[in-house]
Amino acid sequence: MKRKANLITLAAMAMVLASCGTTPASSAVPSSSAPEVVSSEAPSLVDYAASTHLDAKYNDYASKNFLTDGYGRVDLVRKIDGDTAHFYVHGTKTNLIKSRYNCIDTPESTGMLEPWGHGASERNGELLANAKTIILSTDSTDQKGESGPVLDSTGGRYLTYIWVSDEEAPTVDKFRLVNLVLVQEGWSKQKGASGKDFAQAFLSANTQAMQNKLKLWSPDPDPDFNYEGAKKCDLKQIVTGYNTEGEKFDWAGSKACFDATVVATGPDTGACYLNEDIDGVRYGIYVFTQYRKLDPLTKVGNRINITGTVTRFGGTEDGEETGGATDEGALQLVDAQYSPWHEEGEIEVLETGVQMDPLTGNLADLKKPENVNVIVSVDNLVCTGGKAVQDTAAKSAYAFTLYCHDANGEEINIRIDDGTAVYPGDMPGGDNAQGRITSVDYFKSATSISITGAMVTYYGRYQIKLCNRMGITVTGGQVPA
Repeated sequence: MKRKANLITLAAMAMVLASCGTTPASSAVPSSSAPEVVSSEAPSLVDYAASTHLDAKYNDYASKNFLTDGYGRVDLVRKIDGDTAHFYVHGTKTNLIKSRYNCIDTPESTGMLEPWGHGASERNGELLANAKTIILSTDSTDQKGESGPVLDSTGGRYLTYIWVSDEEAPTVDKFRLVNLVLVQEGWSKQKGASGKDFAQAFLSANTQAMQNKLKLWSPDPDPDFNYEGAKKCDLKQIVTGYNTEGEKFDWAGSKACFDATVVATGPDTGACYLNEDIDGVRYGIYVFTQYRKLDPLTKVGNRINITGTVTRFGGTEDGEETGGATDEGALQLVDAQYSPWHEEGEIEVLETGVQMDPLTGNLADLKKPENVNVIVSVDNLVCTGGKAVQDTAAKSAYAFTLYCHDANGEEINIRIDDGTAVYPGDMPGGDNAQGRITSVDYFKSATSISITGAMVTYYGRYQIKLCNRMGITVTGGQVPA
């Protein structure tokens, strides 16, 4: 659910550290000599985010590029969770900035689930969605210059401060620091703030939230977290929306335990697609593991019993332009657990080597709601265009959305994530002795494209997502000079 910002306390503050959080570092200039106190029910809380700003020299952010200057205006692509979001450089749609928020670490809400994680994700999304202007910046202690902004420990995301304003192109004193707001409201603990530009503000906000038992500091359970055990069911019930008693039931947010077969792995590291034939119909779900490799999920043909939480991903709330389309998002399973060292957890291998061929047939017949997350195979597609988006952290990685149609004119998009490299050549996946493809023109020049992947929807439009590079064959493609 959407959360409204509130700083109403649960217990009295021990003391207000007025001097803490207001002593500016080299790039932090408070708007006043003391922090603003939020007007609320007594006792009041200090609004550290109201007096924490970038130095006035950053007012030229509109003419700067985050990727080269370490700060600049950006446009939201999508919120991922409580402390991660993706952006484009303002006014562009070709360079993707994967942003990991500096100085915080919110509870998990994607591949793993933790109390208060869902709320942190929703609050982050609310702050981003309501902003008319967004700035990304790096800490002054982080490397900038010719090598660009600093990356986080994964090497795939930039470590950033996210500044939002409900004004169009305001001065920097009108922005609020999202990272700090999340700590101040108790959605996150501060992490690694010592020695950083806004250390005092983060440490003081963290102490205040802890003393007042806000959100994750509260002894009370998270009202949005499902503490119940898993319900035994089957994949048909999850996909069609019925419980075991035959009543309509939305499984999103519920824990489920069911049998299904691993039919494809990827495209995310450790992830897989599960399919199962029930009453003559095939049903599917995507399993996201937050990039952990759980051994039973890595082998196609494993029929397993798995327990996890059902969620949705890729709906219209994620921030991308929708063109009027609506989509509640595809089902996925998260929070699956397994220990390869002790061969225990909530995944049990029931059978190995199970053969389940992809669904084939007329493209118009395959584009149906019941086939979402089902592995399909389609031949003789023609690419008429598309877009390529560069992952700016991994300079050579490009994500593609290809606009295609079959011989009957039936349209379908092909999605190739930036973690999946496709190479030139007429064999499946191409010849990886050559450089990976970086241009849509290669696919447009092909005489035909064959694809095996997962049927999914994205903002109301069907597309086939490539799970691994061997699932695509591009015939007759010419690499642009």
